[in-house]
Amino acid sequence: MVKENLRKYILGIFILIGLGGIIYKNMVPDYTVYTGTGEGYNDSIELTIQAKKNKNNEIRILKIDAKHNDTPAIAGPAIEELKAQTLSKQSADIHGVSGATYTSEGYKDALKDVISKIK
Repeated sequence: MVKENLRKYILGIFILIGLGGIIYKNMVPDYTVYTGTGEGYNDSIELTIQAKKNKNNEIRILKIDAKHNDTPAIAGPAIEELKAQTLSKQSADIHGVSGATYTSEGYKDALKDVISKIK
């Protein structure tokens, strides 16, 4: 009877430790947040990027947020396109968006700034 209670107790501890590990893994992000800036049409463009390095020390960009004061009707869609290109190529080697030259250049400068901080 004592052995059975001890086994249940030990099993309960192992279950709690396992659940604690799962909760910890879900609470602690496995990425780092970096920021960079570049000069857009009206003001600076600030990028906030969530990225992580893999085992080979290669950078993987997971998410990009951009803050800007450029013309919303032009810069908004342009930045969304630039973000999509960045996530697709996983580098700063992206094309600009026609009609949003200053926004594109500011975005690329901010992206290069962020990548230099990640490395």
